[in-house]
Amino acid sequence: MKTNYYVLRLLALSSILFSAGCNNQNEPTDEDVNVEEITLNEKSLSLFKGDTVTLSATVKPLNATNREVTWESKDTSIATVDKGYVTAIKEGSTSIEVRSVSNKEVFAVCTVDVLSKGTEDDASVTFKSKTMPTFRYSTSQTGDTNVFFREDKLTQLPYISLKTFYSLLIGKNLTITKLETDKYKVTSPNGEEALINTKDNTLECADLENFISSSIFRQDNITNVYFDGAPFVRVNKVEKDRTPHKTIIDFEKYGINLFGREDDIILPLVTASNLFEGPTMITCFYNKDEIIFIDPNDPLCDTRTFTTREYYEKVNMFFNNGKRTIDEAKFSYGELCFYLDTFYGLPGREYIHEAYAKNKDIDKVLKELNDITRKARQLLLSTNEAEYLAGHLMLNDFFSDAGHSVTGYGANSLSNLNDSLHRSVLQVLDDIPYRAGETAAKRNSDYDYIMALSEATRNRGNNNLGTVVSGNTLIFRFDSFDFNIHEWREYYKNPGLERLPSDTVGSFRKVLDKYKENPNIKNVVVDITTNGGGYGDVVSAYMGLMAGKSYLHFRDMIGDYICSVTYDFDANFDGKFDEQDKEVKYPFNFAILTSAYSFSCGNILPTQAKDNGIMVIGDNSGGGCCAVLDAITAEGLYVRLSSPIHFLSQDNKEVEFGVEVDKSLVTKIDDSHYDFSKLYNYQYIDQEVTNFYAN
Repeated sequence: MKTNYYVLRLLALSSILFSAGCNNQNEPTDEDVNVEEITLNEKSLSLFKGDTVTLSATVKPLNATNREVTWESKDTSIATVDKGYVTAIKEGSTSIEVRSVSNKEVFAVCTVDVLSKGTEDDASVTFKSKTMPTFRYSTSQTGDTNVFFREDKLTQLPYISLKTFYSLLIGKNLTITKLETDKYKVTSPNGEEALINTKDNTLECADLENFISSSIFRQDNITNVYFDGAPFVRVNKVEKDRTPHKTIIDFEKYGINLFGREDDIILPLVTASNLFEGPTMITCFYNKDEIIFIDPNDPLCDTRTFTTREYYEKVNMFFNNGKRTIDEAKFSYGELCFYLDTFYGLPGREYIHEAYAKNKDIDKVLKELNDITRKARQLLLSTNEAEYLAGHLMLNDFFSDAGHSVTGYGANSLSNLNDSLHRSVLQVLDDIPYRAGETAAKRNSDYDYIMALSEATRNRGNNNLGTVVSGNTLIFRFDSFDFNIHEWREYYKNPGLERLPSDTVGSFRKVLDKYKENPNIKNVVVDITTNGGGYGDVVSAYMGLMAGKSYLHFRDMIGDYICSVTYDFDANFDGKFDEQDKEVKYPFNFAILTSAYSFSCGNILPTQAKDNGIMVIGDNSGGGCCAVLDAITAEGLYVRLSSPIHFLSQDNKEVEFGVEVDKSLVTKIDDSHYDFSKLYNYQYIDQEVTNFYAN
């Protein structure tokens, strides 16, 4: 995915706590300036039991003689207040009042809703069923799905049978065996077992990645590994350096309840969708009218279809005229925390990285890090739609990691909102001085560097799939690691090299074949200086053609192991994975030309190139070490996150902040000027590549 750079508006917040001294007399004199108004920094709060937050009062005019105020909770059994410091005691609603000492008629009120988390007895909850039109990896309706809605609360939230959901998502079946009351053994098609307790709302599994594997949607009997399903690649072998750590998911911690049936489990549709995650990125969207299963590798039914204004207006399951209930706000926030805590990969450059790495509890991080994160948490728990969406924009900023992570509403541009809601969101953010998260590589904070690089790449031109540019050197340039799945499927019905697709994979093979008998061409430079990423299967194809090796090496953050995946690559594109593929070799000296814009797969290719002795030239790549996951919020909004799969070099080094080049073509002149003139000087590159391999 391409890197996005943005900075949202930063404004100053002026919140003043007043406990100033006053005259001995509270009654005003002729010279006294009376208090005319008190405002609070918050009009409403949604807290969980045990939460604390500070309210601040602004007394006007600022030159009032006696600015002393008193604080009072209308129900101290629900929440207490001490000089603006509010503590949530138990579930319920109350209000906090701040009143002027010198003018009793002047006061301000903040309503406080205290939420609780807890289990529910299966038998005490009743559901009504409904069928929803379902689009399973198709733009046309493929059937109807039976879903369930609670009759007591969360009445807009769809629940689904775990068996039904898994069958729709993967196309295979789970086996669920009831062991005793509230306890179930769930076995995946891989044979991996999980124990689910519907009383305690827990899931326990020895190898969670193997249990939730969505990679088996593309190839049988493989754990969660990176595999896009390109027909010219398949997984050969998966090796782990140690036994995975056991995973226990405490759904109750997040306010998510599971309900047992005789041989099945009922759970929220959003929870089911977010649980069975993987770098395959297939997932389930839903709105008020339909359920949609998407495959990002299919351009006719990928995530872009569901991030439009038209789709957004059908989403927001919980909001009615811009409002939702406290229970809906609580569930939405808990579901989001479950997904982040379980699957976020912590790549390293996000604003909250240090705090989150120490304590993998996003609720705790938001509560304790600083006033800005506490404000974001409050907005995410708000019953007001504009405030909730503003909270997502803040969260999106905290998780910004140069392009892989986009949380909730942030995945949809402001243009997807109607004008009124758009303005309301901006108004909420106007008084919040939150900072933008880290962007791109560390040095990308250097504005002059980015501007100079942008100018150099703009003058370079567009894709150039094979041009002899200087002496012995051929340049092959492309800006995305894409492949056309439909063209490849048609090709393999009747394979033949003369009919290869004209995407970046087919074109690369055609160019190599065209020049392999030309004695004048010694060097092939793959230019990815403006390549923001794409599909890992394309990286495997390029490495297979350049080095005869197709593999990925990564650390899995869930199971805490290092995994090496070897892929078979159909190098001769005859539709067979066999020994003849190993005979496809080329006599060229390959080199990878990179820049700080080379991100994600544009970072993995130079990583593997260096592992295999292929020259990397230009400027250090922009980084990005994680695969990505697609998911949804409880409202149906799109989420994309850096996954727990961290790609590594073969000597197990992290590459989040980029790959160091063998030869730099960028010179720093002074603190604000850079020379990029050699980055596209192909005669100079020709000489440097020739010298590299000669030595």
